[in-house]
Amino acid sequence: MLIVPHVVFGAAIGSKIHSPILTIFLAVASHYLLDRIPHWQETTEPYILTARTYIRCSIDLILSIGFLFFLSRQGKLDLNVFLGAIFAIIPDVEGIFQVRKDLLKNSILSMTFPFHMRLQRHAGFLLGVFTQLVVIFISLLIIFEI
Repeated sequence: MLIVPHVVFGAAIGSKIHSPILTIFLAVASHYLLDRIPHWQETTEPYILTARTYIRCSIDLILSIGFLFFLSRQGKLDLNVFLGAIFAIIPDVEGIFQVRKDLLKNSILSMTFPFHMRLQRHAGFLLGVFTQLVVIFISLLIIFEI
């Protein structure tokens, strides 16, 4: 799944949970839950990074930061919302190690990476982007209590 849906969903969790510890736990868990939803992402195994990958990841990261800035301007960004957004993407930190197997070896990520990959449910572009937009939309409804 792209970064943005994880960030927005994590922020929604943080907007409703008032315990930082519980927010962190639920945000990390939400990452694995969302990866069970059929979704599109530009990279799939065997994770061969291309110029397109770097462009997509950069845009995804910029949109995520922009979303946090937007929440800040709306007065919706507090510690729990920020923690939820950040910790919801922590499981994807292993992506840094996907091309550097030597860094993956002998780390906690060597245990979580195979589990994380088994959870992934990939879909075609249209369905996969649609499901992510639905996650973002529902998350925004939760954050803004609409």
